[in-house]
Formats: sequence, structure tokens, C-alpha cells
Amino acid sequence: MQGQNSAGTSGGGLYGSGAHTITNMWFGQDTAAYGGGAYLTGTATVMFTNFSSNVASQEGGALFLTGTASLQYGSIYNTDAGVRGAGIRVLGGTLSLDNFYINYCDLPGYSNGGGIYGSGGGSITLRNTDVGGNKGGGVWTTGTALDIATSYVSSNWGDDVHVGWNYYYGLNPADTLVCNTSNVCTYVNL
Repeated sequence: MQGQNSAGTSGGGLYGSGAHTITNMWFGQDTAAYGGGAYLTGTATVMFTNFSSNVASQEGGALFLTGTASLQYGSIYNTDAGVRGAGIRVLGGTLSLDNFYINYCDLPGYSNGGGIYGSGGGSITLRNTDVGGNKGGGVWTTGTALDIATSYVSSNWGDDVHVGWNYYYGLNPADTLVCNTSNVCTYVNL
């Protein structure tokens, strides 16, 4: 269990490089400029773990990712960032979310990914995931591949999904959205 930790630059609760398995943890009230809860550069599997009330003065309120991470059966709730990704910031990394919740994260204004912000290549995949109620939009990407299916991305302040100059609202489990790193998307609403 983590809580109320602070780092000047990166990873308020955890700075991880290399391979990590994080299970049954709580990251709460941690602060840093990048990755208020955690900053991960290697490969990580994160299961049954929750992030709440973390703050990044710059990017990645709960998590800043440049490596590869799989997050399952957990949540990010009520985290803040000053510039991008109040929930998660992905910079050229690979992020997979399954059975995960990202709710009520706060970013000043209504852009740059209140829930998730991805850029610089890499990919983001959402399955059985709920991204809602985030200020600054749900999922924003530019130059990052995106694959959303069997998930809710709705009721965010700002665009629910913003890819390059493409905007999508109210995605539900019947919708599929796949975008490449050139921001070209295929959207199927059943």
C-alpha cells in the first residue's frame, strides 16, 4: 500500500524501470511533476490496483508511461494533471486496459486528455473499460494507435475521444474505434 508520497520530478508513488508486477496496491495522494502516482519506463503488469487523488503538476496524474503496461481490474479516480493526461499519459509507450475504470480526473480546460493522453507513437487498447466524467476529455491521441471495443467512453467534459482532428462522442460497448498512428480512424457503431 502506497500513499502520500512525493517526488520532485517523476513518479510520486513509484518510479519503475525494468520489469514489474504490481498487484493489490493503492496509490493515493502521491505527487510529482510527471506521474503523480507512478512513472513506468519498462514493462509492467498492474492488477487489482487503484490510483486516487494523485497529482502531477505537468503530465500523468496517476500514471506516466513510456514503456509497456497492462492494467487490469483496477481504477484511476479523481487524479489531476496540469498539462496532459490527468489519468494516464502515454509517451511512445504501449498501454492495454481491461476491466478498468478511469473516472473524474481533472485537467484545466477541456482538452489534452482528462482520462488518457497519448502521443509519440506506441498504442492504446481499451477492452471492458469505462472512461467517464473526466474534465479535459476522455481519450486524446495524436500519433498513437488507438483500439477501443466493448468499452464505455462517454460523459466526459470535452471530447469523449479526440484523435488528431477526429472527434467521437458517447462510445458504448457496441461501438468499435480503431485508429492508426497517422490519425486515420475506422468507427463502427452497431
